[in-house]
Amino acid sequence: MHLAMDGLNGFWSTAQAVTSLMVSLSALAAAVVAVIKFRVLHMFRRRYRSELQCRHHALRNGRVIFEADYTIQNTGERPITVSSVRLRLHPAIREGVLLVPDRETVLAERVLEATDPDKKGLLQIESGERSICTLRCELAELPGVVFVHCQSSWPDRRDLAPYIGMYVPAEVTAASAV
Repeated sequence: MHLAMDGLNGFWSTAQAVTSLMVSLSALAAAVVAVIKFRVLHMFRRRYRSELQCRHHALRNGRVIFEADYTIQNTGERPITVSSVRLRLHPAIREGVLLVPDRETVLAERVLEATDPDKKGLLQIESGERSICTLRCELAELPGVVFVHCQSSWPDRRDLAPYIGMYVPAEVTAASAV
């Protein structure tokens, strides 16, 4: 009986050593997979940040120069190629108490295409760099509230979600808002 107990203890010691080694190897493999997934593969993703700045200038003849700068900053580790950027200026309309862009009315539009030789460098954004796409237009008058609709497209993927910014000129009175 004593010999059988020694054999059983030896078996459990061997089993414990093997399973302990397997658990350690599994934990190490999981850590390696996590590093690859979160560091190496994440490095190859396109990462960017975009922002919009608007301003206007009143001319002596009563007309208005409107400018919108849509900036795309590459925050990733690899270059970003944008196939096109479309900037549209829309007046605002009311939907109840909400202000939304009047998509039926386009006050001004600018489309930048990567196929245009003058714009190719603008739409190739290296890591850590930024690109500024500008809409400049002259209007007879600037509505009290306008929306700038910015749409970027990748050459090999679906379009990005649009960036829609609202601009309210400083001189707007309550009666002329919308």
